[in-house]
Amino acid sequence: MGRRTRSYAAALVAAVMLAGCTQGNGESVPTTTAGPGTPSTATPSATTSASATTTAAPTFPADVPAEARANTPQGAIAFVKHFFATLNRAYTTPAAGLISPLSTDGCESCAGFEERATSYVADGRRYDRPALNVVEVSLNPETPPADAQIIDAVLEQLPARIVDTTGHLVKEITAEKGVMILRILRVKDVWLVDSVKVLE
Repeated sequence: MGRRTRSYAAALVAAVMLAGCTQGNGESVPTTTAGPGTPSTATPSATTSASATTTAAPTFPADVPAEARANTPQGAIAFVKHFFATLNRAYTTPAAGLISPLSTDGCESCAGFEERATSYVADGRRYDRPALNVVEVSLNPETPPADAQIIDAVLEQLPARIVDTTGHLVKEITAEKGVMILRILRVKDVWLVDSVKVLE
C-alpha cells in the first residue's frame, strides 16, 4: 500500500472500527482487558502488542470457506476478508458468538467487536446495512514468523443507521476510511485473528 492509501487511517474514528481496537502506538482505544499471551511481531508502521494464545476456539465455524482455511498467504488474506464479512453479519443480524471463534483469547480488539455485537442483541439494536466495506487486503511487507501473517486491510466505514426493533433511529454512523493491521496465527490447522491495530 502506498502512502496515500495509508493516510486514510487518520480519518478512522467511528464506533464500529474503534470498538476494542488499539492504535498504532499500542494504546487501547476503549477499555477491554488484555488476555495472556506471547509477544507479537512488530510491523514497520505499527507495533503489535503481546496477545497471542495457543488454543484454538472450541468450535471453528463450519461456514469458513475452503480458500480461507488454506495455509498460504492467499488463505490468510481470504480469512481476513471472511472475518470482516462475519463482523458485518454480527452487527446487522445482530448475533453474538460469531467473532470469538475466529480469534484468539488474547485478541483485545476481537473481544471488543464481540462485546458490541452482544450488546446489540441484548438491547435490540442493529446496523441497518453492512458496517464495513473491504477495499483492499494485502500482505504486510514485513516477514512474519512461520505460524503467522501480518495483513493490511483498507476499510471503508459505510454510512449507516443503528436502529431498534421497531426501526427507530438510535444513532447515525458517518462514512470514514482507514487502515487496519491484523496479525493472524495458524493454530491447529486454522487461522485465528490475534490482534487488530488501527494504523495512524
